[in-house]
Amino acid sequence: MTALPVEQDDGLLFDIKQRQAIEICISPQNRIASVTGCAGTGKTTIIQRVAELLLEDGKSVICCAPTGKAARRIREATGLPAITIHKLLEFPKPHERDEKTGQALGQGEPKRRQFNPIEYDVVLADEYAMVSHKLNRQLINALPNGGLLRCFGDINQLPPIEEYKIKAEGYEMTPFQSHLKTFPSVTLEHVYRQGEGSGIFANAFGIVKGKIPRKMDDFEIQFTSMPTKVIEEFIYRRSDTYKSIRNQVIVTGNKGWVGTYELNVRVQCILNPDPDKAFDPPRHKWHADKCITLGIGDKVVCTENTYDTRDFFERYYAFKEDGTPELHSYIDPPDTNMMLNGETGLVTDINVDGDTVISMVIDFGDREVEIPYTIHEKNPHNGSVYQTSHLRNIDLGYVLTTHKCQGSEFDEIVYVLNKSSKYTQGRKNLYTAVTRARKMVTVITDSVSLSYSMWRDQ
Repeated sequence: MTALPVEQDDGLLFDIKQRQAIEICISPQNRIASVTGCAGTGKTTIIQRVAELLLEDGKSVICCAPTGKAARRIREATGLPAITIHKLLEFPKPHERDEKTGQALGQGEPKRRQFNPIEYDVVLADEYAMVSHKLNRQLINALPNGGLLRCFGDINQLPPIEEYKIKAEGYEMTPFQSHLKTFPSVTLEHVYRQGEGSGIFANAFGIVKGKIPRKMDDFEIQFTSMPTKVIEEFIYRRSDTYKSIRNQVIVTGNKGWVGTYELNVRVQCILNPDPDKAFDPPRHKWHADKCITLGIGDKVVCTENTYDTRDFFERYYAFKEDGTPELHSYIDPPDTNMMLNGETGLVTDINVDGDTVISMVIDFGDREVEIPYTIHEKNPHNGSVYQTSHLRNIDLGYVLTTHKCQGSEFDEIVYVLNKSSKYTQGRKNLYTAVTRARKMVTVITDSVSLSYSMWRDQ
């Protein structure tokens, strides 16, 4: 049964479930409280209202999310300050990676811990379905005495990517599942964003219940055994639409002939076949066999949080006689020197000196970021200065994985399934992908893959 709207004294309209969610979130008796619901059920509106009430009560409040892109979306939607959980906990800057595996080395511990807690009374954490057990524990440990944690997310979305086989450790539930079961929680049920006639959300609710989606006005399904041919024809017909960062092609994984690398190259050849000032950007050693070409007009994605694209020597205004910077002279980077993991943008310029590329400019929609071809960086282990390039964290963004799109929203999405991607398919993957769209979903699949995705509850 759909919850009925309830009028508040201040004129704001919330249904009964939303009122219950607000009440458990503002109650100081609940150290941890959680709210879940499908996309469009009002979680963002509740975050905003809870923050307003807590601020009126004199509490200090901070919004956060597991990824930079999700944090930016919350900031844009609510007007509230929002940062990544890692930045809230003041993790050290990521260090080098293993050249063979690409795994991060020396992750370290956050500066904000039990004896150096965060300086906010209440933490409102969005997209909590993406939070791992380790990050969840670090966040709880960093709460001050009397500090409150409020978790928001969609429990039907993909679970977090854990750093180890968490089930072997005895954790059968994700942190968000555990919070929903253990602490006060509310499940929102009524979708407001798309209205009652949305085929996207009708199918999304059906997917959660194990029902195969049906063709509707805003939900198209194309069955084929040749997905690459169909996607190429589709992109050719809709070239203007899918050049934009407002629309996205989504696949289940990176590998294989329907993975991100192969499909990105195919789509690039259709949407930007002969880009101006094209060059081959540097790659990480573990991606040496995944060379790409970038030029003006290409759609790209940032693959790692890059909080400062400036040269090391441009971050300070005072230096000692030996050339080392004065720590007090550090200059905080502006937004135009920051890229966040999962952000997509368009290459608007490539600065060259003769045949040498100097920098590349990317328009991320709300700002332009200029990325130098090379910069100096300091090794945190031995203090040596070396050269590196943040262009290694830029990849083609025409086609992204569902995990990379989690926490994002698009006007239209195309979701590609094929039997070759069997091991990355699943109901949660399908649900997460289709709920990224506001206006239109197109699923390109074969019948076996669609059935398998519905059967595999992952």
